[in-house]
Amino acid sequence: MFAIDRVAGRLEQARKLGAIPVDASTQDPRTAIFEATDGQGAHAVIEAVGLTDTVQLAIDLARVGGVVSVVGVLLQPDFPFPMGTAFMKDLSFRIGLVNVPHFVPILLPLVRSGRIDPTVLISHRLSLSEGKRAYEMFDKKQDGCLKVVLAP
Repeated sequence: MFAIDRVAGRLEQARKLGAIPVDASTQDPRTAIFEATDGQGAHAVIEAVGLTDTVQLAIDLARVGGVVSVVGVLLQPDFPFPMGTAFMKDLSFRIGLVNVPHFVPILLPLVRSGRIDPTVLISHRLSLSEGKRAYEMFDKKQDGCLKVVLAP
């Protein structure tokens, strides 16, 4: 499993969770992934940023018969989908936020049993009144911000 990012703190957290970090600010993710997979590419790629460039990167990194899942909130309303590439690579493509009715019955028992611990991604806990500060901190990648929980 690989994690591609430009933020050192997020790469370090991904490493702690078992991923091989790829720092896109110092190396080409395509080269790193294709070298590590003997030129095949990834079986599955999750795009969690929401930019045209990162969606295209996800498609590029997927191997023939691979799956690309886009969960990043797209900041650009239109994306020129490379239908020919997706067709020739026989890709499965999924896009959307979270299908709550589908995933809650699967994930909640895993969290309750301790098999999945989502708290490892929480870097900050703030009051709801500090919401504006929380969004700014997250947006500017300040203070090692990964995820923020806002409590009333």
